[in-house]
Amino acid sequence: MPPPFCSLLLSSIATYHTITLAMGMVSIVGLAATIAALAMKGPLFSTAPTFVPMYPPPLPPTGVSTSRTCSKCGRTNLATDRFCANCGAPLS
Repeated sequence: MPPPFCSLLLSSIATYHTITLAMGMVSIVGLAATIAALAMKGPLFSTAPTFVPMYPPPLPPTGVSTSRTCSKCGRTNLATDRFCANCGAPLS
């Protein structure tokens, strides 16, 4: 048996119909608010970054030395190095 307050509210079909319509309107407003919040938030998934091909570094010209030897310690260094990686002497 429902409480007296509920039985009085639902005593007529008109009251029941009004409550049903009110609940429907509240659910529609809630759904609209949720959709608006999602629209303001932005896309759910970000777009993929654009593809940028990575090319290998250019090969040194033929006949050019790719290494230099230190005159102090004899270590082989890259041709682009300015100082020896072992002793720190300037490479000429």
